Amino acid sequence: MLRVYLDVDALSYASGLPKDEVWKTDVIRRVLEPARQGKIQIVVSIAAVEVSITESGAPREMTEFYLIAFRRFLGTIPYRTVEVDVERAIGLARTYLRDKVIMKYENAVHIAMACLAEADYFLTWNEEHLLKKKAMVKLSILNRKLGIKTPKIIRPEDLKV
Repeated sequence: MLRVYLDVDALSYASGLPKDEVWKTDVIRRVLEPARQGKIQIVVSIAAVEVSITESGAPREMTEFYLIAFRRFLGTIPYRTVEVDVERAIGLARTYLRDKVIMKYENAVHIAMACLAEADYFLTWNEEHLLKKKAMVKLSILNRKLGIKTPKIIRPEDLKV
């Protein structure tokens, strides 16, 4: 079964939190239908989500609000939470940052979790960096050296099951 990792942006839209770009909410919810049908396994790291929200500088109340919304949404779909060795994931994220493979800490933590969880796909709308071919190539090369599987990083609308 395909393992599909949701980054915090995809999870936010799936949860219906951002009210702008409503098309993203529609796209991610359509993408998640195969999970409801048992065709794919959704993979999420709550630890990485917490890091993303905290690193965004959001106030504590907002962090709690987002986490509650995410958990409520996740209760509506079959998913697997991956909390692989968090220290190992943080170390890997720091390696990505040090080697300038990933430029933002919260992105690096999500990618590290997805890689260590051996996800097949990593869904994101992060055009700024993660979806750039150069970043994907650098990530694949480094992970190959480290003996780590690299998921295919794609936009949610590009997932074909």
